[in-house]
Amino acid sequence: AKTTAPAEQTADAVIPPKQADVTLPLVVAYVLVAILWTVKEALGLCLIAAWLLEMLLCVCIMGVEWLRNRMVPPSQHRFPHIILEEQSGEIVLPQSGESGHDKSTTTTPLYPQMGYETSTTTTQYSNKDVLIGRYKFCRTNGGNTYLRQLVEERFEEYEAADKTCDFMDLGTKTSKDDISLEILSTIEQDGGRFLKVNDSSGKNCQVVGYARKRQKIVDEFKEHRKRQPKVVSDTAEQSPQQVSPPSV
Repeated sequence: AKTTAPAEQTADAVIPPKQADVTLPLVVAYVLVAILWTVKEALGLCLIAAWLLEMLLCVCIMGVEWLRNRMVPPSQHRFPHIILEEQSGEIVLPQSGESGHDKSTTTTPLYPQMGYETSTTTTQYSNKDVLIGRYKFCRTNGGNTYLRQLVEERFEEYEAADKTCDFMDLGTKTSKDDISLEILSTIEQDGGRFLKVNDSSGKNCQVVGYARKRQKIVDEFKEHRKRQPKVVSDTAEQSPQQVSPPSV
């Protein structure tokens, strides 16, 4: 007689785990809840006894819910599309159009890096770039001159603005941060970059991060504020008091 080999189990086959038979405990729990509820409503118990009975009833109800969850298969859980990988500790979300078994992970960060970090590659600056450094040509470059012009145009508005705007002022007020961001966008749309200069030759420059760009604009506003003439107070404008000559 020919014996046929059992069919090999495919890799995609899923063997469901055995579920514990909790039918009898569930029925007993329902009966216990019904009895406790009847006793609570029928008997005129004292305050402490009624409170204890309420606590026991709550425990029984929680036990019933736990038993019901044990009986529900994993495919019918409340959030079946969020699969927790216990071994790796990662939460895997299925891509659109895929089932919960076709899992794929992603390492894309939620927020981009926008700190003070500079790029690792070096470049040479152009006339449109804003240079950050202590060399003389960092002040006279075309991008730095353009930045000072933009700061001068927006200085009064910047001084009168608040540091930030709350959600009630959105669309109605412009904050200092908004003005700095607009100046940054204007320079970058014109082809300018914010570069950190590492040597006097100007050939070893690195693109700085988002926060350092904003800090450069804020520093330029501070420098422009220092160049403003000091306002003389009203008391200083008054004519000095006449001093009478000393008596003989």
